[in-house]
Amino acid sequence: RCWQLGADWGEVDESDALALLHAAADTGVGFFDTADVYGDGRSETLVGRFLKERKDDGVFVATKMGRRATRPTS
Repeated sequence: RCWQLGADWGEVDESDALALLHAAADTGVGFFDTADVYGDGRSETLVGRFLKERKDDGVFVATKMGRRATRPTS
């Protein structure tokens, strides 16, 4: 699961998050689970950046969407 990359429960540096995803893939992890509510899309953004760097690795990503009824306004 990639919920911790959303940083909802503590600060997660972007470079650390990307390093974590690369390390997981390097050890054979091929399935990443994320959602639009993990950091209000931050986790999905980071997973997307990771995928651009590893296009041909055969990594599978599952995401859930529409779990937030309304978006917060600024």
